[in-house]
Amino acid sequence: MWDEFGMRSANADYAAIRARMSKRPHAYLRQFYADTAIGRSTAVLRCGPGFFGASDVLFRTHSPFGPECGMGFLRENVRALDALDLPAGDRQDIYFRNALKLMRIE
Repeated sequence: MWDEFGMRSANADYAAIRARMSKRPHAYLRQFYADTAIGRSTAVLRCGPGFFGASDVLFRTHSPFGPECGMGFLRENVRALDALDLPAGDRQDIYFRNALKLMRIE
């Protein structure tokens, strides 16, 4: 779908943007980081590492908002992440190493 960006519209501005892109449109989306604040769903959470790769997913929750002052969301996000079939190193990357890398903290 993203490969058709600027091609399904008569808007010349989109066509000009697409013409300046040096990569396929979805490659630009992969430059973003994803997070785990997705509503406690393991099935949905699986999409982040699947698309972005475990190295570009950060653990996040809606705490302090939500059930039990955020503790409910925190607990469910941990449960959903632990339910994924990920190598232990990828899980640790998501839980904290990616954030440390992003913030340049050793």
